[in-house]
Amino acid sequence: ECDDGNRINTDQCTNACTDYECGDGIQGPEEECDGQYYCRSDDSCKVRSKLIAGGMLHTCALGRDRMVYCWGGNTRGELGLGAYNDNDRAQRTSAHALPGMAGAQATSVHGGYAMRSAALRLGRGGFWLWGSHLTNGMTGSRSYPVFTSAIGTTDLSLGNSTMCILRGEYTYCYGHNTVGQLGRGSAGSADTTISFSTSERVRFQSRFGLVYRSGLTSLAGGAAFTCGLHSNGKVYCWGYNIWTYTNRGTLGNRSSASYVTTASDPVKHYYNRNYLDLDGITSVAAGFDSACAIREGLIQVAPQTYCWGNNFNGQLGIGGFGGGSNYARPVNQTTLQVAEGFRNLALGGAHTCGSTNQGRVYCFGKNSSGQLGNGSTVRSSRPVRVLGIPHNAVAVGAGNNHSCALTTELDIYCWGGNGNGELGNGELDGGVAQTMATRVIGIP
Repeated sequence: ECDDGNRINTDQCTNACTDYECGDGIQGPEEECDGQYYCRSDDSCKVRSKLIAGGMLHTCALGRDRMVYCWGGNTRGELGLGAYNDNDRAQRTSAHALPGMAGAQATSVHGGYAMRSAALRLGRGGFWLWGSHLTNGMTGSRSYPVFTSAIGTTDLSLGNSTMCILRGEYTYCYGHNTVGQLGRGSAGSADTTISFSTSERVRFQSRFGLVYRSGLTSLAGGAAFTCGLHSNGKVYCWGYNIWTYTNRGTLGNRSSASYVTTASDPVKHYYNRNYLDLDGITSVAAGFDSACAIREGLIQVAPQTYCWGNNFNGQLGIGGFGGGSNYARPVNQTTLQVAEGFRNLALGGAHTCGSTNQGRVYCFGKNSSGQLGNGSTVRSSRPVRVLGIPHNAVAVGAGNNHSCALTTELDIYCWGGNGNGELGNGELDGGVAQTMATRVIGIP
């Protein structure tokens, strides 16, 4: 029992004169959430990941009813509504629940730099996939969700032509493999049939030869590469290692190879005159040809974000334009508040957005369509704050030229390019940059 002499219910001592604890429904000072829809159910009092996901020209998100809602471009059926229709203004410009998933109780939604989306099922019983297909022998498109039963699936990632699935201890990748995107130790023919055989597992090079890479806990897909966060706090990437003709570095491990076919060498950072493995990572995100990771700080120290890959538009946030980096470099967070750091990240075509531990949203990189949301169309190599979000944000998503955020009030706000209805606000604004956040309609 405690009594701190006030009636504040969110400090160390609650109004019931008890210490706050995870699961009591009261968000304490060191908790990200407690009991809300977007909170994990594992007594960690942390925000669940992958509640919203951007594709190239569309966005999908989980509603409070655990239905999946999508809006935006639909030439490949990426809205999952059972039709390939890019002319239906109402369908494109507002969020609609996927009819093929009624009662499905999805737990996460996934996208990437591609015209496809996916969702995981409650209880880890499998996943749905819709839009342009490269799996189970389908190389065309599906305009409605197709379910694959895969008990034990905990995460998946979608690249431009590759899909990777985390199931049990191992990661399995499918799709194109011209530059080693499947992580199986060689480049070559595509594999579009999901069977979860041992030959389909991602590998790494050990002193004993190629062995299966176990221990990955989450995945992030770029255009032609994939990164996985390991339980040891390190990030391993495989696939295409080139951006802008001959520049190498999208894998972040200082490799000079044009592509890497295994998840062998972790992402590096420069510290004390040495290139060391970047460790202590809690989440990873990938865009077209760059990636970022969050490293949790010590007590009273804000989380630090590191990025690598292409930086032509300042999407690494390191304070400059052009070139890039073949190792992880810290984002310049001087524009954030004291003790503020990113907790959730999303990377688009050439920009990066993140929500912070203070509930604010910042973006950096390309801004020709207003995708940074700061009221201008001028690019920025440092984080700038998004305008027009009235509540604290808990998650972000990013597409080619648009961005979105989910708030604590379970509303979604988007900004940037809207030529395909990407903002979900009931409008089509081709060629007009929406430089401040606007609310998505259609989600109850």
